[in-house]
Formats: sequence, C-alpha cells, structure tokens
Amino acid sequence: MNQYLYTDITYLKGVGSKRAEVLKKEIAVYNFYDLLHYYPYKYIDKSKFYKINELQNNINSYVQVKGVVCDMQIVGKNRAKRLVATLQDDTGFLDLVWFNGINYIEKSIQKNKEYIVFGKPTLFARAFNMSHPEISEVDKVEESQTIPIPFQPFYITTEKMKRSGLDSKNISKLIYQILSSSQINIEENLPLYLIEKIKLIDRKHAFFNIHFPQNQKLLKYAQQRLKFEEMFFLQLHLLQSKQLNTIK
Repeated sequence: MNQYLYTDITYLKGVGSKRAEVLKKEIAVYNFYDLLHYYPYKYIDKSKFYKINELQNNINSYVQVKGVVCDMQIVGKNRAKRLVATLQDDTGFLDLVWFNGINYIEKSIQKNKEYIVFGKPTLFARAFNMSHPEISEVDKVEESQTIPIPFQPFYITTEKMKRSGLDSKNISKLIYQILSSSQINIEENLPLYLIEKIKLIDRKHAFFNIHFPQNQKLLKYAQQRLKFEEMFFLQLHLLQSKQLNTIK
C-alpha cells in the first residue's frame, strides 16, 4: 500500500482541520485508507427518471423526476411557514416543499426553468409532494457531473457531520477524489493463485465498485471480494493466535 493512502485525512482537499476532527471523532476516520473502508449502507439507482404520473406506485421510495418549475410561493406563517414550488412535466404536477432554508432555496430556483429533483414522494390531499428534495438545474448538472455512475451511494452520517458539511453526498465526493487520484496504488494482499481459484476481482476494482458500482453485478463482485478478504485475515489471525498459545 503506498504512502498516499495513509495521509492524514486533514490534507484531503475539502476537509481541513475542523472537518478532520469531526471525521476522527464521529466515525474514526484518520486517513485516506480509513475513508475507503467507510462503506455505503445502501445505493439508489439515479439512472432512471420517473414521470409524475408514475409516482403512484413509488410512494415513499426515492425517485428522480425531471420537470419545469411553473410556480413558487411562500405559504403559512411562523412554524407553519414553508416554500412550495410546483414542478410540471408532460404528465402532471408535483409540489416541492421546504420548511428549512427557505430564503436560500427561493433564491436558487427560478420559474420556467427545467430541474432534476430527487427525493421521496408522498400523497397528501390527492396531490403528490416531495419534502426537502435535492434539486439541481438540468444544464448545471450536465456541466458539473463529476462522478459518472448510475448508483448513488448513501453513507451513515451523524448530525454533527451534517452540520460540518459532511453529509452523505459530500462523503461520496471525498471518496471519489481519493479513488480517482493519480497517486493511488492499491496493492493486492491475497495470493494470486487464491484470487484466480475463487475468481475474485482485484482490490482496486473492489474498492471502486463498493462505493461507486457501475451495475449490480459489479457491486456483488466487490462485496464478495471484500467480505472474503475480511474473513481470510480474521481466520489467519485466529490461527496465528492459536499457534502462539500452543507454543506457550
């Protein structure tokens, strides 16, 4: 394993000393290698776009919809105050609702522009709505697409991490930065004959596809490789411990 992966997490672009302290205290990530071992707990297929009239069969599931914001207004007062934007496609309407960060969201959205929204649709008063969805202008998404993958990884994050700008989306960006670096060199730690015999994929591809799977098949291969590796070294450690106890 090259020294690059053992670099203190502080020095990863976008982290710095404050965020590094949060990563170390909250999830025990001290270096780049530790972060590579912080695996997603689920994946969402973002290669598919749903029509609004298809949401009936996807209530409370994460979906991605593309449409034009045709209306936007602030309704309610005090604690009931919320921003409601209406997204329209050629099959219907979807209300997007925000209770927090209203001023920021209102400034970032423009009527009559096309957006991609991602979140969980619910049905309220016979109308579909989506609370606090991710929303991105279509043109900007196409220009700034940095992680060319169909499946979005989701990572467990604490409230303290989120307050520090280390939500699941930003964690994935940090990991992608490590895996795409020209300095990375993930060496094999299993005998070649064993890899060939069991038909395991190599470590570099395993790490990439456990975080950013290109398809379900490669995700399965990555999981098999890393689980086998974990069990192999656990058994090796137990065997060595047993031998030492026998000698004593």
